[in-house]
Amino acid sequence: MHRNVTATAGLTMALIVPSGLVRAQQPSADAVFDTASESVVAVRALDGNGNTGSQSSGVVIAPGVVVGNCDAVREAGGVAVAYQGQSLAAEPRHIDGERDVCSFTVAGLSAPPVVPGDTPSVRPGQATVAIGASKKNRHALSKGSIAGRRSIAGGYYLTLATPLERGMAGGGLFDSTGRLLGLLVAYDDDLNFVLPVEWIAALPQRHRDAQPPAASILNDLNRSIELHGKGQWLTLGRHAERWIRREQNQEPAWFALGVAYAAVNQKPVAVEVFRQALRIDPENTDAWNHLGIAQFELGQFQQAAIASRRALRIDPEHAAAWVNLGNAYQNLDRHRQAIHAYQQALQIDPALADAWHHLGNAYFSLNDFQNAVDAHQKALRLDPNNVDAWNNLGVAYHRLDQHQNAIDAYQQALKRNPEHTNTLVNLGNAFARIGQTRNAIDAFRGALRIDPNFGNAWVNLGNVLGHLARNQEAIDAYREATRTDPDDAIAWFNLGISHDALDQFQDASDAYRQALRIDPKHVNAWHNLGIDHVNLAQYPEAIDAYQRALQIEPGRAATWHNLGNAQLALDHNQNAIDAYWRAVQIDPGKTETWSNLGLAYQGLNQHQNAIDAYRKALQIDPQIARAWANLGSSHQKLGQPQDAIDAFQKAVQIDPEQAVAWHGLGDAYLALKDYPNAREALHRALQTEAGSATAWYSLGTAYLGIKDYPNAVEALQKAAQIYPEHADAWNNLGVAYVGLRQQQNAIEAYRHALRIDPAFAKAWAGLTVAQASAGLRADMMESWQTLQRIDPARADTIRRVVIEPQ
Repeated sequence: MHRNVTATAGLTMALIVPSGLVRAQQPSADAVFDTASESVVAVRALDGNGNTGSQSSGVVIAPGVVVGNCDAVREAGGVAVAYQGQSLAAEPRHIDGERDVCSFTVAGLSAPPVVPGDTPSVRPGQATVAIGASKKNRHALSKGSIAGRRSIAGGYYLTLATPLERGMAGGGLFDSTGRLLGLLVAYDDDLNFVLPVEWIAALPQRHRDAQPPAASILNDLNRSIELHGKGQWLTLGRHAERWIRREQNQEPAWFALGVAYAAVNQKPVAVEVFRQALRIDPENTDAWNHLGIAQFELGQFQQAAIASRRALRIDPEHAAAWVNLGNAYQNLDRHRQAIHAYQQALQIDPALADAWHHLGNAYFSLNDFQNAVDAHQKALRLDPNNVDAWNNLGVAYHRLDQHQNAIDAYQQALKRNPEHTNTLVNLGNAFARIGQTRNAIDAFRGALRIDPNFGNAWVNLGNVLGHLARNQEAIDAYREATRTDPDDAIAWFNLGISHDALDQFQDASDAYRQALRIDPKHVNAWHNLGIDHVNLAQYPEAIDAYQRALQIEPGRAATWHNLGNAQLALDHNQNAIDAYWRAVQIDPGKTETWSNLGLAYQGLNQHQNAIDAYRKALQIDPQIARAWANLGSSHQKLGQPQDAIDAFQKAVQIDPEQAVAWHGLGDAYLALKDYPNAREALHRALQTEAGSATAWYSLGTAYLGIKDYPNAVEALQKAAQIYPEHADAWNNLGVAYVGLRQQQNAIEAYRHALRIDPAFAKAWAGLTVAQASAGLRADMMESWQTLQRIDPARADTIRRVVIEPQ
């Protein structure tokens, strides 16, 4: 089974896998330090006597202008900047206490300004160099990388996987080209931060003269990021609520609260909280991204896509937002757009294992199984322990008919999680495809030991058992599937198939009706239900079922064919013809349909049309004995005995046991008065089908043709014993008895024929003759008078030959 994709968060603390990319021809960390350290100074707070108090670091951003944190401004005395052994007086220039960014004017400072970078281009895992002024009057260097980033007004607040010495706070974080990314914020030994370089550019607009400067939000922000990274959701929620009570318009506080609610599965509340964060800061990419994630988890895929697109409008390089947009598109069945979104994410960061995994799922949805395999393999190179990726890789291999590769992938998944029931079921299916049914059954039963209510496992177990003709066991498995999920149409449908295999047609019908209760458009269920109604001789119900199937899928030749058969069984020959014609228009190569079309035409005595249909069948397959036999019958009906003989002979050459063909051949010879060949053919027919009254009748008629009255009597008596209502057999038996001069037996035979058919003129004529031969004149005249009423012409002949002979 192919699992649905899940939303991906790329926030705060190391939530995106580091890319590990190294740009060609970039300066080394030491080279960056050598250049950038020239622009880093020490910032000292002075007491009222000019003595140094606390010390932090600063960065030169313009000639004679230093920026750092606001610690020195918050202290009572003055500020000095130390650079290359000089101590230079500094005057506050711009103050943003809330963000803890202050700039100073420093007369006589000769340090070169830094080259500013930007934070939206920063990626987790990116190599960085942190430079500050240590307490030992030297520059301190710390090499490391970005652990995470958090969207915040104006840029990204960065998390450092880099230790800082004391005094480095306020110094600069530089990328591998020496550009300034932001100012260092010390937190603790294992966790430090960087406020974005964009906040420095915003200083003039946010400057406030208030003394002391406003309280900084950084402590609360840093604490929220720390709690997020540790997964302490309840503590994070309480911290955010306290923060909001103090400062209702702080977007980071609302964002932290939304993250906490989402993490404890309060998604509807999280959605509203993220919306509040966005009312405060509509340009916050992470808030839009997390809003989309929460909406995705609520099944609101369209809204999730909108939120992700809003995030990307602000920051087109937000890889996690591209991934989440892809996830939303994937669940909206917009698979090509999903692929584009995942590819965008991977252009930004090729090491996003989840993006490769989801890309594979999207390719799979488009039946592009080779690309799905490639994407899942790349995901697994980055994250070999992704069980779902191993499982989905196996599914893609399965669809490529690479079943051993699929088995290997499933086994890798189970090596990491032996209780992954979906993978066990998929493994069972792969074993089944290569004929390893014992292993398949073991895999399905393994899944069911873990989860006895896993309906799909019961269904697939039933499938394998059914394939092995262990139909009762298959029925038991499907019953378990319907117990666990009474609305599983597939389980009910397969249950019907297993009942059919045991000729339990009523039980099969009941199962198909359950499938149709759940899925009224299950065309195969309607089709099979029709077959069961035919097997139960419920032809009107079969016709209704086939018609329902054809309303859903009018192009099913097999269903039109079966509909024709049901109509034919009711002698609805014209309806049968209409159905068969629809079938052969769709599939003109089906011999059985052409042959049955011929039968329907025969039922309407349209024998030339029947001949045309049989010849179509025989063009496709000249070895169908029954079609040759039926062709012969139509030729016989049209008075074409030689053509009939040719057709019947073809039939018995193909199938010497074809009694119908021998019988027809005998009748054709009879029509030509070729009595020896007729007798031989009819004897062959009776060797195979001794209970055929019509064959005995024809044989008796052949004996009559050569005046072999004893054998005629024997054959015609057989016909009458098998089918006592065969009026012609009784009539011809009377003729044979007359030939033997057994007039009383003849009279009894004729009277049998007339009890069956009181208007049978030939029998009245024969009875009149027999009575005349027996000297029963009164009876003769009574019979003749009846004949005169029924057939005056025949009666006149009898009068002239028998009653009043010349």
